Amino acid sequence: MKPDPNGLPSVTTWRVLGRAAGHAWLALEPITGRTHQLRVHCAAMGWPIVGDTIYGNAPRTGGPVQHLHAREIVVPLYPKREAIRVTAPVPEHMHERLAACGFVDDADVVASMGG
Repeated sequence: MKPDPNGLPSVTTWRVLGRAAGHAWLALEPITGRTHQLRVHCAAMGWPIVGDTIYGNAPRTGGPVQHLHAREIVVPLYPKREAIRVTAPVPEHMHERLAACGFVDDADVVASMGG
């Protein structure tokens, strides 16, 4: 599958948090909210997300589980209150590849993101 050339524009910011042979640990932030935006942008740059069977080259069965995780979501619901912030630990299936890129534990993620 390819990005739709007639689709709406989208913007994602990204940062490399760590690297290992053939892999990188990225912090991705979707500025716009398009369907599959992060997956499309990574694949279009030549670095599809591990386990992505649609935009990457992962096999549909027997391959790794997709390595895309929302570490933190911030929702500004009320104009005069703090935004609602939700965090989640990194799933176990991602630990091995992330460890190769320098990930130690969830405190590592928070520190590397400036939290």
